[in-house]
Amino acid sequence: MRHRRLVALVWLPVAVVTYGAARSLGGETVENFTTPGAESQDAINTLDDPASAATADDVRSQPHVESVPPLRLSLDGRFRTADVQ
Repeated sequence: MRHRRLVALVWLPVAVVTYGAARSLGGETVENFTTPGAESQDAINTLDDPASAATADDVRSQPHVESVPPLRLSLDGRFRTADVQ
């Protein structure tokens, strides 16, 4: 039990001094950073650029797909097209 208290009493001032030094010596935190040449950075730059904003003409529609016949599972475990009348 003495060992635990000794460790706690030693680490508490170390933690307080470390926190105080970090607050006084450290600058402001920076939340924006760039990674030049990375694809993700290019995507962020594209999204941030108002000139590259998509217009209604840029929107692509889903191509028309013919209806697909329904499938059924046969007894042998294979999918087959269902007989639709």
